[in-house]
Amino acid sequence: MTYDGDHQAAETRSTLRRINDLRATKPYRTGTMLGSVAVLAVIVVWAVFAAVTGTDADTPQESEPPAVAVEPLTPPPGETAGIPLPEFGAPASDRNGHRIEVPVDARGQVLPQTQPAGDLDASAPPGGLMWQRVYGAPVPFSTTAGPDAISPDGVPTGFAHTPQGAAIAAQQICTRLIAAPREQARAIMDASVIIQGPGAQETADRMLALTVSESEIATLFPVPMAVKVSNYEGDYAHVEVALQMPATARQQGVIASKQDFDLVWADGTWKWVMPTGPTDRSARLMTALDEGWSMEW
Repeated sequence: MTYDGDHQAAETRSTLRRINDLRATKPYRTGTMLGSVAVLAVIVVWAVFAAVTGTDADTPQESEPPAVAVEPLTPPPGETAGIPLPEFGAPASDRNGHRIEVPVDARGQVLPQTQPAGDLDASAPPGGLMWQRVYGAPVPFSTTAGPDAISPDGVPTGFAHTPQGAAIAAQQICTRLIAAPREQARAIMDASVIIQGPGAQETADRMLALTVSESEIATLFPVPMAVKVSNYEGDYAHVEVALQMPATARQQGVIASKQDFDLVWADGTWKWVMPTGPTDRSARLMTALDEGWSMEW
C-alpha cells in the first residue's frame, strides 16, 4: 500500500490532487466507491434500493440461479486462444449465464500478449477478452491489455498503458482484494493501491479484515453488464463498472448499480486510488446506460 506522503514524484502528486478535485465535483463525488466491506456486491446495492423504495417487502424476491456447468472446451488440438488446454478445466457460468473459464491455477492464467490493432477508442473492449474464475469471482484477462504476469503472492502486473488496461486493472485489483486469501490481499494492497487522507490506515485495515466465502463470492460477483472509461489522460483514468440488478429491481426501472474507480499510472503500472470518505450509495443506482458505455465486456 502506498500513502500520499510516500509519493515523491511531482507528477504523481499532481495527479492525486486532480483526483481530489474531481471527487469534489459531479459526477465523481457521489459515485466513487468506498474501500470497505463488499464494495462490488450487487446484493448490498439491492438492499439500499429496497430501503429507499420500500419495495423489498412489497415485491416478491426472485432467487438467483446457481452457477451452471457447461460443456468442456473443444479447442483445436493442443491450444485454446494460445493457452494449452491443461491450463483450464471445464468452463462454468455466472449467475446471469455469462461464460467463465476455470483456470487450474486459482490465481488465474495470464494470456499471450499482442499489440492491439490500431488505436482503440476508450469505449472499446480489450482484444482477446476472457473472464476467468479467480477465487470464485469472475475477473477479466485480455491478450492486448494484460495482465501479463501474476506473482506467487497473487499480484497481477503488466497491464497495458491504455484505457482498456486501466479498466482491466481496476477490476483485477478490487476483486482480488475482496476474494483472494488475506495474505494475497495484503500483497496486492502494498503493490497496487494508494490510500490518501487521515482515514487511510482504517480503510486498509477494514479491507484486509474482510472475509468472504467462495460460495458468497459466487453470488456477489457477476460479470459486469457494461464498462465505461469516462476520463483518460495517460497518467489518470476514471473507470465505471455497471453491475446488473436482480429482476425484482429491474421491474422497478433500476437496471444496474454503478461502481467507480480512480486509477493513476505510477511505477510503471496502474494503481487504484482507494477513497476513504463517505459516498451517496443511492447515486449508484442506474435506470439507463448513457453514451460511452460498452456492453461488449
